[in-house]
Amino acid sequence: MKQYDEKDIEEILQNYSAEVFKVLEYKNESMYVPIIEKTCIKEKCDYFDLAYQALNKNLSNTWTIGNILINLIPYSIIDIDNILKFYKLFHSKENGTSKHFQITKLLVLNNHTLANKLLENLIKIDDDFVIPHISAILVELHNSNHESQYNTIVNYLKNDNILQLQCAISYIHLFNFSDEELKEIFVIFKEKVKLSNEKIDRALLYSSYDLIEKGYGYFSKILLLYIDNDDIEIKFHLSQILNFTRKNHIKKKWFRKSFLSIIDVDIENQNVIFHIESVLKEFLKIDDYDFIKEFLYKWIEKGNLSSISSKNTLSTFKHEFNEHKLFSKFVTESLLHENNNLHKVLADLIEKDIELDADTMQAWNKNDYLYVCRKILGYFYEFKIMNTLVFSMLSVDNISDEVKNIIFEVLVNHIGKDYSYDTLEYYKNLEYLELNENEKQAKDIVIEELEKRNQQVRELSILKELTPLSLQNRIISRTNSIAMNKAMKESRKEDSFFSVFFPNRIIILYGRGSFSELAGNFSDVTYLQSISHSVTMPNATRTHPVDYELERYKFRMAKKGQ
Repeated sequence: MKQYDEKDIEEILQNYSAEVFKVLEYKNESMYVPIIEKTCIKEKCDYFDLAYQALNKNLSNTWTIGNILINLIPYSIIDIDNILKFYKLFHSKENGTSKHFQITKLLVLNNHTLANKLLENLIKIDDDFVIPHISAILVELHNSNHESQYNTIVNYLKNDNILQLQCAISYIHLFNFSDEELKEIFVIFKEKVKLSNEKIDRALLYSSYDLIEKGYGYFSKILLLYIDNDDIEIKFHLSQILNFTRKNHIKKKWFRKSFLSIIDVDIENQNVIFHIESVLKEFLKIDDYDFIKEFLYKWIEKGNLSSISSKNTLSTFKHEFNEHKLFSKFVTESLLHENNNLHKVLADLIEKDIELDADTMQAWNKNDYLYVCRKILGYFYEFKIMNTLVFSMLSVDNISDEVKNIIFEVLVNHIGKDYSYDTLEYYKNLEYLELNENEKQAKDIVIEELEKRNQQVRELSILKELTPLSLQNRIISRTNSIAMNKAMKESRKEDSFFSVFFPNRIIILYGRGSFSELAGNFSDVTYLQSISHSVTMPNATRTHPVDYELERYKFRMAKKGQ
């Protein structure tokens, strides 16, 4: 691609060529605006015609052409026909930005005659491309030329011509209307909701949002008129507006009521889900646990958040919620809640081992503990998650012996049976000094029962006879490796030699990499190129998978008090 310097740009401008829109495409405004000011002569060239040619030949993208044209307008010959021709082509190629409005606003700035002449031509055209341009002229006449357009806007609003309604509604927030005038417009807005027209609905929603942002909070009542509307487009517009306003209005009643209205959206609609996730993360920032819980519970009840397709949904929110101080309380209350769909979602929502909330469990009775244990066994697969959830029940001081026996039974004969190696290693590594009396008792019982069971297995000579030599060697090697690692860890604690000559490896947040510390000096961070995740499968999935899944199903279906 040829590189154009200042002299090249000046030459192209002097030749009045449409190539100027191509040449300036990748140039910064701060570079080319001074050249335009120095080179262009007023009313020597029709830049709207050149912009039309550039669009027609695809010399540049519409956004760039619009930006460049804005800087050339003050020097352009004014030809209404060419302006309208450009407007129409520009709209056909791109109609989703504010460039259309900006171009006309600058064109008629402080030019009362041109504004009225262009308006006269535009209102004769029955085509959507005229909407931002008519609005721009009316705004300019009202705000800068002090020619009140209030009556014009009201007249547009009071008829049912869709094009005129869009002209009046879409840019209403840009008019310098008084509060009294806006209150009258608000009354008309409420009437126009009844039209149930897709274009008008969109205009009413976003204009109400703009006016709310300007401080006219009563326009939130327009949004509330749409909360019972089942149209997916309406739900998308509402979700987007709520996302836009979340920082300033998240505590408002209208905001929360509107947000609760989109809970029945299909989980596959990722455009809406994106906005829902952003709003939920904002609720996390203000620690509004009660509303998050209410929203998720209602979404599960009325929507399809518990479907298989939802597993990869809300991934960022899930991660932040898992790290939040109130997540433990949510998990605890949700496990006790009698709702199978909620438990399905919870199994997908939990990303790491999490302890149950001790304060919440203080009010539990025996049936509550039994019910939650069954749900943990029925919905979760990973050892760390299951073990931590169950073991954390022992952090409650006032649990009865009957409840403790239920917990010990789960740890020994369910988790300990299906994840025998992981269970034994975990409880052997627990430090007595860090445990309460309930936890110490659990440690002793689990280790004693599992070692007894392992000893019984080892004494079955037939198992040794059938073990291949290669497997025996692997078992011996693994046993030696575990013993060596354990010895090294103990040596690190007791011998200063290791702390002087061997660096301490530190894992950074979320396991994204690591760095080392040696004698107070820190190495550079080494980031992981990839992440692997392995799960220990329960022994029962190999020995009697059908019975195992039937048992899990019964745990999932169990009622409280059974």
